[in-house]
Amino acid sequence: MGWSSVLRSVAFATISVSAHAQPAIRITPSDVREGDPVHVVVTGLEPGLPVTLRVFRRLPAYPTGEQTFRGSASFVADASGTVDLRSSQPLAGSSYDRPDPAGLFWSMTPDRRTGVLLDGAAPSGVDDPSVGDVVIEVERAGAVVARGLARMRSAAVGVTTREIHDPGVTAIFARDRTPARQPAIIVLGGSEGGLFTARWAAPLLASHGYTVLGLGYFQGGEPSLSDLPATLETIPLETLSRARDWLVRQPGVDSTRIAVVGVSKGAELSLVAAATFPWVTAVGAFAPSHVVWEGVPPEGSDRVGGSSWTLGGRPLAYVRWSWPAMRRGTLVRAATGMSRLTEVHLESLAEFAGDVEAARIRIERSRAAIFIAAGTDDGMWPSAFAAEQLRRQLATRDTGLVASFAIHPTGHLIMGNGWGPTTEFQRSVGRLQGGNARLDAEAQRIVWPAFLMFLDQHLRAPSSSRR
Repeated sequence: MGWSSVLRSVAFATISVSAHAQPAIRITPSDVREGDPVHVVVTGLEPGLPVTLRVFRRLPAYPTGEQTFRGSASFVADASGTVDLRSSQPLAGSSYDRPDPAGLFWSMTPDRRTGVLLDGAAPSGVDDPSVGDVVIEVERAGAVVARGLARMRSAAVGVTTREIHDPGVTAIFARDRTPARQPAIIVLGGSEGGLFTARWAAPLLASHGYTVLGLGYFQGGEPSLSDLPATLETIPLETLSRARDWLVRQPGVDSTRIAVVGVSKGAELSLVAAATFPWVTAVGAFAPSHVVWEGVPPEGSDRVGGSSWTLGGRPLAYVRWSWPAMRRGTLVRAATGMSRLTEVHLESLAEFAGDVEAARIRIERSRAAIFIAAGTDDGMWPSAFAAEQLRRQLATRDTGLVASFAIHPTGHLIMGNGWGPTTEFQRSVGRLQGGNARLDAEAQRIVWPAFLMFLDQHLRAPSSSRR
């Protein structure tokens, strides 16, 4: 019988290793939506002796494809012969350093050899776990003594996902099978471009009872999306209007309840949309900006990009890049392999202080409920500073709508759920994001459920109760 068949018939697997102990791994629940808590306990161990838990997972890679992640942590079994990830202290050499129920999940790193990703094979005895599944092995004295699987679904059973290439709309569309009318969400990725963020976020948010359109607005790392602009420059805000019109034509979509959720440059765009379009009911802005920035020309280009966004064919006012600061950052990146962009943004705000007022996003004009999350050590741009500016602006509006702020001591990667690896992105892009893998995961595990609660309160509720 194959591993997949075993998983269908039992909640967890055990391998008897002696007449005195029968180690077992219990994963509760073993089948969840990504981001929902999972409790891992190993029992039947010999008290006071070390044991190692190893994990394996395949996940989507940026911009497309898959990559394999692994991790491990060693523990000493307590007096009852138990290791509980909620309370057990990992030993030195583990992939994380303190008791953490999600530690094994976020601390996994990709298989590598001299910096090149490998095609990682599944652990021995596992037929072929699905992408996203987490295989956990218990190893004692060099032998695997128990094995279990946590099915962490990016899409709940019944959620359908398809890629859209309609005139003016390139996106990932996801929704469940309910016949009831649902509120809708438009998801916007950041400067990575393409549909990478959409492929992750659209089915996951749809699994929480929303109709979701993960919208592409420029190609970024996916030049195969030839129906999108190549670079993040002069993107028409009408792209969002077309997405909204497309959404409301779909069966079962409640056109009176539409949220726009974005990360990084997508957060900038989501806030601009909320300040521009009265149909935006709620906004989620992860690692936001308080101003419109100059667009991003092709890598290595010194030409001016113009505004990031246009409306009615006219560019929105924007803050220019400080090219001397950009060149210094490029030299640092060439010398060390990594660089931060936050300082470039701060120098630009100082050098072009005269641009700021005109480029300020007039979020106080919005009729939407607002959720903003930022990290105080953001290495990509000063999102916590931006959040404070947005807080001051929103304090002046008299709509009575909620503005929620989640500011944490972490970096740029504050959008996530804390149960996926937070170790990889900084390694692969050559831009320091700030924070670290543990801080990112801890912040995400606080922010994600707060964000879901915000959506539930301000997107599902009738308009009269959202105030």
